[in-house]
Amino acid sequence: MKSLLIHSLLSGFPVNPIYVIECDNVLYTLDGSQRTSTCIEFLNNKFALSKDTPNIILSIKENGELLKKEYEVAEKSLIDLTPRFRPVFWLVVWSFVYYRTIQIVKSKKCSIGRIMESRLIANCFVL
Repeated sequence: MKSLLIHSLLSGFPVNPIYVIECDNVLYTLDGSQRTSTCIEFLNNKFALSKDTPNIILSIKENGELLKKEYEVAEKSLIDLTPRFRPVFWLVVWSFVYYRTIQIVKSKKCSIGRIMESRLIANCFVL
């Protein structure tokens, strides 16, 4: 799954947004912590892409001409990618959905209508 996320990002495919809430000037992730940690791990060369990761095709401008180039990324970490290809990962655009407060409408563990601290929201179902 980690390899597929990185492949999607490098290929420019859309990825679900990261949902966060702020509490006392700290951002807490409501959804997307695995996507975030996977990217951080890849940026820090903590894992290589799986052997089954498909090649990536990018449009690159060379000598004023737009060319499609195919890059083999299977079994490579960020540092193993060609120097020309590495910057693509830094250009990935993430979408964030930011909440200041959330009112719980229905929950198994939370009082209905109560404003929750962000750390407690993980135990609730927001409708």
